[in-house]
Amino acid sequence: MTQLLAQGQPITFNVVARAASVSTAWLYQQAALKSRIQQLRSGNVSLTQPTKKTPISDDSKAAIVATLRQRIEKLEEENRTLRKQLEVVYGELAQRQV
Repeated sequence: MTQLLAQGQPITFNVVARAASVSTAWLYQQAALKSRIQQLRSGNVSLTQPTKKTPISDDSKAAIVATLRQRIEKLEEENRTLRKQLEVVYGELAQRQV
């Protein structure tokens, strides 16, 4: 719909359906799209959709932190393993040059 607005085309269910290669019936079934098309059609034009920010619960924060800590531990272990492998390869190269 943003492209249609930028091109100066009217926002109607038929125009949006053709642009998106979907049926108008499908558009009418999608509550969010239907509402947005009606809003744009009525002239209340806002290119960005309003966002509702809900605060993150303490449990969600704790789960995110735990996941990130696990990821850090995994990456640190992988880093240690790769450093050891690199030391071995450097040692082999040094022996070949002697």
